[in-house]
Amino acid sequence: GIGIESSIPNTEAVAFLVDKNPGVLAGYFEMKKSEQLKLGTKIKMAETSDLVALVKAGDTYFMNTKLVKVVLGGCGS
Repeated sequence: GIGIESSIPNTEAVAFLVDKNPGVLAGYFEMKKSEQLKLGTKIKMAETSDLVALVKAGDTYFMNTKLVKVVLGGCGS
């Protein structure tokens, strides 16, 4: 699974993007404005790729990227 933790004030939404997947948007979640966010989910990846977490807080967007390697039987980083 994948997850995100954030203490960015007024977090409203989180998107997970996988660059090399046929559908780039792997997950999208909206929530009440939050000061502390902890979110986890499972996604499928077609191949080794960058995973991007995009956080919307008010009118500002924050992004973090991590390379996730796809291996037989699951993913590793």
